[in-house]
Amino acid sequence: MNKPRSDSVLDAMPENQREALEEWLFEENLSYADAQKRLLADFGVRCSRSGLCAFYQRTAEKRLLANIQESARKANSVVQRFQENPSDNYKAVLNMVGQIAFEASLKENGLDPELLFNFTKLVIAGKDRELKAQRLALDERRVKLLEERAAKAEAAEGTLKDVSLTPEEKQARIREIFGLPN
Repeated sequence: MNKPRSDSVLDAMPENQREALEEWLFEENLSYADAQKRLLADFGVRCSRSGLCAFYQRTAEKRLLANIQESARKANSVVQRFQENPSDNYKAVLNMVGQIAFEASLKENGLDPELLFNFTKLVIAGKDRELKAQRLALDERRVKLLEERAAKAEAAEGTLKDVSLTPEEKQARIREIFGLPN
């Protein structure tokens, strides 16, 4: 980023006037000629077209750096949220894909379909892995429950075959095995 000249009229203006000029150039997309006229009419400031162009370039660089910093901050926040609980954020990722597509469509060079396609493919692959992990956890839970049932059935069978127990003792032990109230 180039340093402004020490005699820069535009950089010497009060902050509210610089902000107004920035809004004219970036939000209203005013031409340099119209911005010069408006500066003179509104603030009594005369400047050269080259000075206005240099101001625009410096301001554009500052805005770009601010956008990059804000994007990095948001990205770091999103990454942190994903690391805390990745399974709850699939919808957020899809919204982010939509936001990226929207923002890219507003830019001069437009939307890069291949980049969006690859990003979406990555998101879908991540969701597939998440679903497989959930299925695996569910299968593990089923196996554990089946093993517990088999152990209870085996214990109940042993109780029923135990000839040393009275029918009342067998019934009490079976209720205990299956967690039933007496």
